[in-house]
Amino acid sequence: MSQIRTRKVKFIVNHQVVDNLPGTVSLQDLVKPLVNEIPSLREATKDLTVRSGQEKSNAISSSIAPDFNRILNNELNREKNTDGNELKKLKQASVRALLKGTYRVDKTQKVQTKIQDILSASNRKEWEKAVNDTMNTIKGSQIKVLMKATSKVIEEAGSELGFSQIKMRKSDKNQIAINAVDNEGRALLSEIRLNEKDEVEILTETIGMTDETCDIILNKFDRILEQKGIHIKPVHKEWTIRKRSKQRKNTSGNQTGKNKKPLRKHLKINRNNKLKH
Repeated sequence: MSQIRTRKVKFIVNHQVVDNLPGTVSLQDLVKPLVNEIPSLREATKDLTVRSGQEKSNAISSSIAPDFNRILNNELNREKNTDGNELKKLKQASVRALLKGTYRVDKTQKVQTKIQDILSASNRKEWEKAVNDTMNTIKGSQIKVLMKATSKVIEEAGSELGFSQIKMRKSDKNQIAINAVDNEGRALLSEIRLNEKDEVEILTETIGMTDETCDIILNKFDRILEQKGIHIKPVHKEWTIRKRSKQRKNTSGNQTGKNKKPLRKHLKINRNNKLKH
């Protein structure tokens, strides 16, 4: 039989998983130099320090907008008791919120440009637009980083279970597919993708396993993901051969999995492909 398992990536608590990705940088490291060029903002943020990877304690997640809005609202309430005009307070609050957030991005120049737009806003309307544009850019960049980090851990987890031959690794904007094979020819086909809520999901299908081994292996696979710092939430299990057929028979046409395609078809994997990076 074959099993397809879908899980949401709730958050990544092991920062080394993300921090060690080449081409990525902490948002704090981008914001601080820009702030230091403006005396008033440098003074307003002097009580904040840029934390190194080992000092960070907050989890990295894809729920960037809610987190930022909460921090920003707290900072705006704090600014009510300070001196200065409204625009100055708005800029100070937004900069402090960016420095307090736990974000990591890969599009360094694009993010810096958006932050500069916040700092150069000449009125509230421009500031609001700049903040929204900045957070949308940061969100897209961080989700991309999360997907890359998750795929790296998936390859490591598969290797620990003996699925160390990466036969195909294919990436596009919103999806990363990995086909990992062991010495017996069995495979773990994993897909890291975004769902309709912009949450990172992992779909994994077992291939070439004809008994309950697939469930045992996927349970071990998920435990390794947790041990490596990726917190997941099981969403759905689907058996693509015997159990799936039995489910159709027992549910008299009301199956939840009736219209779901097996992952191998969804991924459209060509097993003759060479390794892709």
